[in-house]
Amino acid sequence: MTTDDSPSPAALARRPLQKRRPVRESLGASLLIAGDAAGAEAEFREGLRRSPKNGRMLFGLLESLKAQGKTDAAQWVESEFKSAWKGADLPLRLKDM
Repeated sequence: MTTDDSPSPAALARRPLQKRRPVRESLGASLLIAGDAAGAEAEFREGLRRSPKNGRMLFGLLESLKAQGKTDAAQWVESEFKSAWKGADLPLRLKDM
């Protein structure tokens, strides 16, 4: 450690890289958790426009549609999500986004 208690460059180099999440993914999840399902839907839709078939974005969109009672749209998105997330070994949770 250096004198100001920050990690040394060598210590930083040994740390595993953290995967960066798209900002829209985190923002959409935060909005949904805070109760703004419509705002979350808009963020997830924009995220999907930029990254079609993104399983995490589809999951967020699905949850935001469910929260708004948009069942027809949610059914379609759920089938897209299942296709995109097929073979994944981890379940998704909003709090992890």
